[in-house]
Amino acid sequence: MGRCLPHIMPHVLLNKREELLPVILCLAVQHPNPTTRDNLLHLLFNLVKKPDFDQRQIIRAGCEAFARSVDRSRLEEELLPQCWEQISDKFVERRLLVAETCGSLSAHFSVDVCSSLILSILKQVLDDKDESVRECAVKNLSLVITRIYNEHKASDLLQILKSSFHDSSSKVQQTSLRFYLPALSCWLLSRDQYLHTCYNMLLQQLLTSIQSGSDRHIGIYLQSLSVSNVFVLAGLLRPLLKESSGDAMSESIDESHLGLLDPCVILSISKSQYKSTLSNFNTSLVQLSLPESVTTQTDWFKSTAVPCLVECIKSVKDKSLLADFTKLLAQMQTVIGRTFVQQVIRPGLLEHVTDARVLPVYCAGILAVNEEDRAELKEFLGEDSESVRSTVSSGGASD
Repeated sequence: MGRCLPHIMPHVLLNKREELLPVILCLAVQHPNPTTRDNLLHLLFNLVKKPDFDQRQIIRAGCEAFARSVDRSRLEEELLPQCWEQISDKFVERRLLVAETCGSLSAHFSVDVCSSLILSILKQVLDDKDESVRECAVKNLSLVITRIYNEHKASDLLQILKSSFHDSSSKVQQTSLRFYLPALSCWLLSRDQYLHTCYNMLLQQLLTSIQSGSDRHIGIYLQSLSVSNVFVLAGLLRPLLKESSGDAMSESIDESHLGLLDPCVILSISKSQYKSTLSNFNTSLVQLSLPESVTTQTDWFKSTAVPCLVECIKSVKDKSLLADFTKLLAQMQTVIGRTFVQQVIRPGLLEHVTDARVLPVYCAGILAVNEEDRAELKEFLGEDSESVRSTVSSGGASD
């Protein structure tokens, strides 16, 4: 049967070939001859020459059934070569199948293989000439990253983020923003590496893009910083949670991506626990009684992040971007909280309000967001009402 099946399949109608899957899988699992098993898995991967989405799902389901039926060493030795062979296949659909299979089977591979061979395959697919293949690779890397335990891979994973943000396709950029950035952020948070690696890179890349006039990249980095606010918050709260109840972190990525923009999901805590921990953080921040591990983060914001943000604002050539920085600061107050912005972010901006670009961002992004600060905004504007209002107006910020 193993010898004859490859000769039978070409004569089976395309829309009926899936009915051969149980036979192919049974033989691939049970056949004693390694060469025959290899031919059968090749048959599985090549069930259809140009598999559409539904057909690729069927093939992936077959691969997952094989993965559940054999030990890990056989899976890695016999199925992975099929993926490797098709990285450069002339058909887009087959290259999509490679990326999708690497993602869907990542839970079945060892962490060492995920950190090496699977990561290598997807990095090669990221260089594909077709945007749909690159987009698929980025999305499936979001699944594979949860199986990478080697901390030395952080620089590789950050470079993938940067490359995907610089991709010529907006679809690849947005997929990376929606799926890969949250997954990578969680991965780095669980290793206490987030602020000094990912967040710092995003800030520095935004500054570089603004100073070089690379408009195509400015937007994606501004969006990424907006998405990152929730991970900044998670990083600040995490040490407080570790003190009270041990370490807990979510590294999963769901299809909607919305779960990983919820601090309760990121930190694996209940809403009541989140509220009490946030309240504790705000109180301790005002009283200067935060643990050293949190103070290190707030100090880094004051000494590195805020000056970089100020430099970004000062370097803006297109004043319409000032409205985006205003939204970024306003969202920071909504997500991380007014206390953090008032204690950590505001002083650094206040030092530069004489700058015509910083002033409207400070007024609209810091003082105009919360009711508690609006009286101060009126007082601040009253010092030089007309000139300040004209600057705010020219910066595109709201009154």
